[in-house]
Amino acid sequence: MARKPRDIAIGYLEPIKNKNGRQVVHPEKGLKWRIRVELPRRGSKRERQRRYRTIHGSERQAMIQMNKLIAEINHNLSTDFIPNRVDVDIVNISFGKALEEWLEVSRDNGDLARLTWEKYTGMAKNHIIPCLGHIGLQEMSHFHISRYIEIKLGRGQRLDGGRLAPATVNRHVAIISAVLQNAVENKRIISVNPARMVSKAKEKENNKRAYNCLTAVELDDLLTKLHELYSLRGADKSVKVKMGKTLKTLGFSDREIASPKALYKFKVVQLYPIVYLAAMTGMRLSELLALKWDNIDFLQKRIIRVYQSSHYGTKEDGEKSSHHINSTKEKKVKPYIDLSSEDVAFLKHYRQEQLKRRLRYQGSYTDNNLVFAKNDGSHLRNDTVSSEFSAFARSVGIPVTFHGLRHTHITLLLGSGIPDMYVSRRVGHQRISTTTDNYAHVDRTTGPNLGAAFQAVLAGVRSRQIQAIYPKSRDQ
Repeated sequence: MARKPRDIAIGYLEPIKNKNGRQVVHPEKGLKWRIRVELPRRGSKRERQRRYRTIHGSERQAMIQMNKLIAEINHNLSTDFIPNRVDVDIVNISFGKALEEWLEVSRDNGDLARLTWEKYTGMAKNHIIPCLGHIGLQEMSHFHISRYIEIKLGRGQRLDGGRLAPATVNRHVAIISAVLQNAVENKRIISVNPARMVSKAKEKENNKRAYNCLTAVELDDLLTKLHELYSLRGADKSVKVKMGKTLKTLGFSDREIASPKALYKFKVVQLYPIVYLAAMTGMRLSELLALKWDNIDFLQKRIIRVYQSSHYGTKEDGEKSSHHINSTKEKKVKPYIDLSSEDVAFLKHYRQEQLKRRLRYQGSYTDNNLVFAKNDGSHLRNDTVSSEFSAFARSVGIPVTFHGLRHTHITLLLGSGIPDMYVSRRVGHQRISTTTDNYAHVDRTTGPNLGAAFQAVLAGVRSRQIQAIYPKSRDQ
């Protein structure tokens, strides 16, 4: 009687014998065994596939190894196996479970950047799943999503009594829509994405770029104060005591002035070079912290090529933060960041200072060829640089964030009459419309008077009309 085919792998333990019929014994490892695993019949193959593994040890140890191998193979088979019928549990999956699976797949496939994935995970756990996670995926409707928007905007009764900004709620809806669209296109569990029928929350006009921006005078003042602070790095206590008033104007508190290590802090020793290059190039902080000396051409073209960005995020267990290198935000190289002769001279001088500083950390220094790094050569944290700069800017009465330096760079270039195309290419915008739409507030005072130019066009037309009506005689 033929054996009934099994849906799982089964294993057999066989002793390996020599010519005399005795089991082979290794002088150090012990008895020699062979594990034979027969895989289930799937597809058009009638014969079972087999896997073999040779091990050493006692019979009990061999049995343990065989059971582990069979359990591992069966787990992989159950994960990769696609059933011929849709399971009831798959059909009745909840929206919360579908959202968790979508986040997991997006992380494993690299569909989302690391920081984006972490933000989406936080939104899902703190907001979306508590409100919509219990609803069946097939039961999700226009009503549920519209009601979610109302609750999060504070128009309905909420347990925490708070409300979210329309832009934040729209990001939540975008995540909900992505999960539902995945269920429509990839898994065919539902036929229609109800999130596409929901109107977005109306956002207020965002003028953040307009006020998170400096004038040319304010930027020059900020760089001057930072350079003055940078010139005091490593000075002794006597110099610090003499310049107490100056340090106060540069944002130092009385407690910092009293500290013996005040002039060795990050904002004194390293902040100015980072801020200078950010203001002169419009690069993002993440791009600056991933910048390497090999990416700078000092001699021929005098340009910076940006390939990567540096980020810090949280691990899955939530214990410690982890560093990771990504591509740029636009997912492409930025090869057109021109440098002036002053910028080249500044970077060369800073390079020499960095090489001298490295000599103090010979034993613990790791050379990553970074332009901006910690004292031991490792990557700087984004939040450290950003918070240190914001605190300094507030203390000197110039309230601007680090990203505001990028806004300032773009605004000043556009205001000086540089064509949108060149500015867009310099800062890495994928579309020129991104530059023109987001910086419509720029006062472009420099350039030709377009009203006068239009009048000149009309004047030229009128002149040609008059000549046609009253042609000049040949005698004149």
